[in-house]
Amino acid sequence: MDMSEDQINKLILSLTEEGGAGYLHDIFVKELLEHMLAFDEPMFDKTYSSAIIRYGIQEAIMKVVYPFLRKTGVLWSTSNATPAQEHFASNIIKRKLLTAIDGVRLPQGSNKSFILFLPPDEWHEIGLLLADYIIRSAGHYSIYLGQNLPFESLEIAIRQTKPTHLVTFFTSGIDVRDHLKRLSSIATRSG
Repeated sequence: MDMSEDQINKLILSLTEEGGAGYLHDIFVKELLEHMLAFDEPMFDKTYSSAIIRYGIQEAIMKVVYPFLRKTGVLWSTSNATPAQEHFASNIIKRKLLTAIDGVRLPQGSNKSFILFLPPDEWHEIGLLLADYIIRSAGHYSIYLGQNLPFESLEIAIRQTKPTHLVTFFTSGIDVRDHLKRLSSIATRSG
């Protein structure tokens, strides 16, 4: 796992495409990858913040952070990045999203309410946090239940709060059909 700076740069450059409309996005992604691999939080923060200032939170997540996470997965699957490096970057991104969510005013009088959760054995919550930010920014009420939520607890929350919508993500190798059946059954019972 000991790679020289030159080897790291060559590997990262091979993951980006020069030119075209997405080139600036690729530069941000490349820089995030470099800073992740070096565990350089100040520079990671600076690059992330620059992308947010340039594009806004939602567009930066879609055009910079998601491609960064995909490329991080490639590096991880080819043993060119460690889980520690991925966790380092993901946790910074989660902190930033939580701060952004905290900065959104609580909604007043929305007729829509959302429960956001990740099902059992699902831990990747960046997409769910972004959804929470978008929902709250749109002036709707959200109840964020987080990752790895037992279905029994979800059913209690639904019965008690009567949301108009449920939001979840499936990113790991789970049986999505089984989860959808369980969710349908819970929704039916919870009325």
